[in-house]
Amino acid sequence: MRHWKKKYIALILFLVSMPIFLSASYGVLDLNNLLRDSEDTAGNTDESTFVYVLQSVGFNELAGSEFDIAVIDIDDCSLNISQIAEFQANNRMMLSYLSIGEAEEYRSYWTDEWTAHNPDFVYKENPEWPGNYKVKYWHPDWQNIIYSQLTKIIENGYDGAYLDIVDAYKYFEDKGITDAAEMMVDFIAGLSDHSKSINSEFLIIPQNAELLLDDPKYFDIIDGIGKEELYFYEGRRQSEHNIKLSSYYLDKVKRAGKEVFIISYVDDAEKIQEVIRKAEENNYYYFIGERELDSIDCLSKNI
Repeated sequence: MRHWKKKYIALILFLVSMPIFLSASYGVLDLNNLLRDSEDTAGNTDESTFVYVLQSVGFNELAGSEFDIAVIDIDDCSLNISQIAEFQANNRMMLSYLSIGEAEEYRSYWTDEWTAHNPDFVYKENPEWPGNYKVKYWHPDWQNIIYSQLTKIIENGYDGAYLDIVDAYKYFEDKGITDAAEMMVDFIAGLSDHSKSINSEFLIIPQNAELLLDDPKYFDIIDGIGKEELYFYEGRRQSEHNIKLSSYYLDKVKRAGKEVFIISYVDDAEKIQEVIRKAEENNYYYFIGERELDSIDCLSKNI
């Protein structure tokens, strides 16, 4: 899905913790073991849910929640290292959101002089999200910015990065960049190598762009995958074709022992129940919330 402007963003993904185990063959994220290990600790009463919030959330709200799995926006939440460590000490895990396919005017790296095509890697403003700009993600200057952002996430003690706008490669394929997918895979592979050179257990979890999983290199370097709107899109049921296609790739991830996290933006009780039922049938973790992602509440709690 598209990256959200800060006043709309709220991305918190609560990833349940205990020491995290990565398989030698896949770098597997075995959250099932983590959940079993934390059964005797205070935490989420529904171990299938996580929380995904990108704005308007603070430490006290996070610490007092029932969720064990979390991903937030490091720039919005502004937790300090001791707060992150305190959260993790309760057998929880926290990841930070990181957009790698668009630049955003409200980020610290943005300067007032920047516009489309200045600097060169800033390609074009996203008409659906003013202030967000498509970037040439293969450009060394942009990659240096993202590496710096990733290093900050690691140094602050987060357990992993939740990568958004990975599907930007499709935008550039439509512009005639034939190796757009390959360059995105190489970019994420570099981010994975960089993060794991600092912390071997650091997680790289991309969102959407599941067709990239056809690339064995990409499949091996990710530690899980997030998928938005698997069953419903803007409240309307997804086509069976789209559901089956996405599910094929998500199940491929599951069979490798890695985990799947689905995010749904529905508020109708019947649709919420359907998302929960299908998620549980497929052993997916799920979060059901408002599109603005500005609330820690998972709507499934109201069902």
